[in-house]
Amino acid sequence: MNLYSYKKMNLSNYSIVNHKINFNNPQYNNLQNLLNSNFNKINTLNSYLNQLSYLKDNWNNI
Repeated sequence: MNLYSYKKMNLSNYSIVNHKINFNNPQYNNLQNLLNSNFNKINTLNSYLNQLSYLKDNWNNI
């Protein structure tokens, strides 16, 4: 097993109900809890998710 191998995160599979995000995957529970506790506005949450998605897509170029 390669120590540097990783599973690509699928941050596109989520739903937002009553200002709470659900990633539909228990693997992301920690991130989900962080977002739900620190972000309670849709615009803030959306901005943060866009930044995470950018980091995920461009991680090797940073």
